[in-house]
Amino acid sequence: MKATKLPSGSYRCRVYIDGKCYSVTRKTKKQAEIDAIKLQANTSYTMENMTLDKAILSYIESKTSVLAPSTIREYNRSYRLDFDEIKDIPINNLTQPIIQRFMNTHAANKSPKTCRNIHGLLAAVLRMYRPDFVLNTRLPQKKVNDIYIPSTEEVNFIMHNCEDEDLLNAIRLAVFIPSRRSEIAALTSKDLQGNVVHIHSAMVLNTSQEWVIKGTKTNAGDRFVELPQFVADNLTKEGYLVPISPNIITQRFETLLAKLNINSFHFHCLRHYGCSILHYWGFPDAEIMRRGGWKSDYVMKQVYRHALINETKELSKKINDKFEQTFL
Repeated sequence: MKATKLPSGSYRCRVYIDGKCYSVTRKTKKQAEIDAIKLQANTSYTMENMTLDKAILSYIESKTSVLAPSTIREYNRSYRLDFDEIKDIPINNLTQPIIQRFMNTHAANKSPKTCRNIHGLLAAVLRMYRPDFVLNTRLPQKKVNDIYIPSTEEVNFIMHNCEDEDLLNAIRLAVFIPSRRSEIAALTSKDLQGNVVHIHSAMVLNTSQEWVIKGTKTNAGDRFVELPQFVADNLTKEGYLVPISPNIITQRFETLLAKLNINSFHFHCLRHYGCSILHYWGFPDAEIMRRGGWKSDYVMKQVYRHALINETKELSKKINDKFEQTFL
């Protein structure tokens, strides 16, 4: 658990016990965190009186300092909205049939990914408080992602008609690294040496809906990438190289697409394009993984390695022309 500094100069830790929030305030950050841990440790739960509601709250609190802010935010959202049917059941009374019926209810009106996220939180809580309980829940089958990849013509047209300097720099970084919005927004002038940019941070929302800087999504995300010189030459601002938040990047990008009369697609699709074009050009997977910050090639192969529509048509035409020249 993590202490926060108060206006008075003291530090406060919040602890959830028996579904209630308790505050521990001390003069130093370290003492507040130590005493909060002691308070929680001295509270004895039994499996008979600990409901799933209490277990989820306690689990989230215990992971606040070690999981990404976005993960904690999603856990809190899921706790509020997804567990009403079973949250009052004592954790020791949960059985596989109860959990299967609970997930069947969600499967009727939620996507497979959302169902897996709900079950993932439940499974994590049970691993902590009932480690001997083995889950064998049948979940909805995963759907194949239908990811849109803009064409080279679209990307080129967007870049040449973007008059917003900050947005244009964000678009270039998304394509040429290829990078995420959160990574782009966290880059500072200290991270750029010549045309080499060091990506090592991400700008994300914490549980208080404030933008904060944290480490990259994985260790592989911490990387050095050489940019095309013309891209580096335009990153001239002191402080943040692209001084707009991830949400503002998205909003300005949507406005630009509407202005250019281009069918709307997510800003993140530019990263898809950057990966796909490198693959199309024949660069090895290891280099694409390094440049994009992927830990393994699983995600890249399953999600990002898509043939670009126009380039695929061109290749198909060349292949068929060869067959006709050879056999006709």
